[in-house]
Amino acid sequence: MSDYMMGDCHHLAVAFHRYYGFDLACVAGMHGGAPAVFHVFALDPDGNAWDARGSHAPSDLVDEQEAMDGSRTWIVRLSGEADVWRMSRGDDALLNPISVEQVEDALDTAFEVLGRDPDHDPDLSPPKAGGPLPDVSEGAAWVPAGRRSKDP
Repeated sequence: MSDYMMGDCHHLAVAFHRYYGFDLACVAGMHGGAPAVFHVFALDPDGNAWDARGSHAPSDLVDEQEAMDGSRTWIVRLSGEADVWRMSRGDDALLNPISVEQVEDALDTAFEVLGRDPDHDPDLSPPKAGGPLPDVSEGAAWVPAGRRSKDP
């Protein structure tokens, strides 16, 4: 599980999104004068943040990052997988690369975190989303919610 708290959190967040339909969000801010994404997580319909440690209030994740290194951070709600994909592409990527296989591998951890067993739980919800990751070109830039790119 430590991989999902140290660099690959977005794999697990996308697994939560794909299987349970949870929204995606991140803890973003500035680090060394440049935009940074410190953590990606899933948001359930009740507004709880889910990561490898379980459920938290989203504000706890912001407070945690500030306590760790003093970074001023905020929560950014992502529009979907395409945002995660774009943030993991290119020379200026804000996240480690991501693949469909890594998201599928993270599903077991998602089930474990939620305390669900897909092989023995008849009430487990069927997948809400799936398939290949969004087709986003290498050169696409990530634009935070609420900001518009100047490019056409």
